[in-house]
Amino acid sequence: MRLPTFVAMQTRSWTTLVAVALLLSGCTATEPPENHPTSDPPAPDQATREQVLSALESYIRVSDGVYQAGGSSVDELTPLVTPDQLERERRVAAAFAQAEVHQVGSNQITHVSLQAQDAGSVHAYLCLDGSNSDVVDAHGNSAVKEGTPERQSFVANLEKGDGKLLMDGMEPWSGNSVC
Repeated sequence: MRLPTFVAMQTRSWTTLVAVALLLSGCTATEPPENHPTSDPPAPDQATREQVLSALESYIRVSDGVYQAGGSSVDELTPLVTPDQLERERRVAAAFAQAEVHQVGSNQITHVSLQAQDAGSVHAYLCLDGSNSDVVDAHGNSAVKEGTPERQSFVANLEKGDGKLLMDGMEPWSGNSVC
């Protein structure tokens, strides 16, 4: 899915959803906490790369479905996101409805690496490939700004809670690409 022309951002595919959410919520990319790698095994309360990847893939899969339906089923994200993220998703869904656009196709995570974590949150870099998706109008015309990248680096912020990881935001990463 590429960026709808009604939003002046330089992202593509599912990245469009994040871009619209950021634009509507006023968020900007920030530096995540500094990573302090160690050779010690993770502590019992530390998330593994596999757990983070699983949470991100679940979020992307359900998010794809929500926006393929034009945003009408946004509450399906409730078990996967924090309350703040759900409100951002609702604003994106409203923007999709107002513009009368929907997503076609799906997005894929091609890389994930843990950046940092503490007792309550995890920050991870990921590469999102949107080459097999688009945002289109009712006539099937792409609503994406020409020249937006098909693959983009993000930093995802997840909160730890009730034994699972909840999406709390995903922002384009302006540092070195992880794609």
